[in-house]
Amino acid sequence: MTKFALAAFAAAGALTIPVAAHAQAQDEDTMKSPEITVGFTTGLHDLGLNRELRDATGLRADDLARTVGGFAAVDYKLGSNFFTGIEGNMNVGAGSGINYEFGGSLRLGYRGKDGAKVYVRGGYQWVDINLANILGVPEAAVPGDLQGHASDYLVGAGVELPAGKLMLRGNLDTVGFDTVRGTLGVGVRF
Repeated sequence: MTKFALAAFAAAGALTIPVAAHAQAQDEDTMKSPEITVGFTTGLHDLGLNRELRDATGLRADDLARTVGGFAAVDYKLGSNFFTGIEGNMNVGAGSGINYEFGGSLRLGYRGKDGAKVYVRGGYQWVDINLANILGVPEAAVPGDLQGHASDYLVGAGVELPAGKLMLRGNLDTVGFDTVRGTLGVGVRF
C-alpha cells in the first residue's frame, strides 16, 4: 500500500509539472473572485484494508471502492495568480466497499491566465464503509459492531483544466495516509 501510495503521489506530481510551467508563462490572470465551481466526479478509493484483513483473518478482500458524486468549490484570489479556497464533496459507492463519503477541504494553488489550476488541499473526510461488500458476504454475516464509519484528515493535490465553458479536473488524495483516492471530474465555473 505504501509503495502504491508513493508511486501514485509521484505520478500525480509529474502530471502537474507541465500545467504549472504553462501557468507560470502567462502574463496576467483573469480569475473572478470569488470563483465558484460545481460539478460531478467519479473515482477509485483504495481503502487499504486488504492486507490488514488477510493478515488478521486469512480472508481476501476487495477494498478498491468505486464512487460517484459531486463537489462544490469557492476560490478567492491571493495576489495576481495564486488562490485559496474551500471545497466540499459528497460521493456514494457504486456497488463497492463504500456506502457514502463526504468531506471538506481548504485549497491553495496557482492559476494561469488560461484558467488552469494546480493546487494542494487539506481537510477532513468521513467514510461509511460496507464491510459485507468488501468481504463478498451477505450483510447479515457481518456483526453490526464491525460495520461503520471511518474518518480522518485528507491531504492531496489536484489540477483543473478549462475546456470551453466546462472544467476538467483530477485529484489524488489520501485519508489519514491509510487510503489512496483518485478522482476525475467535470464542472462548471461561475
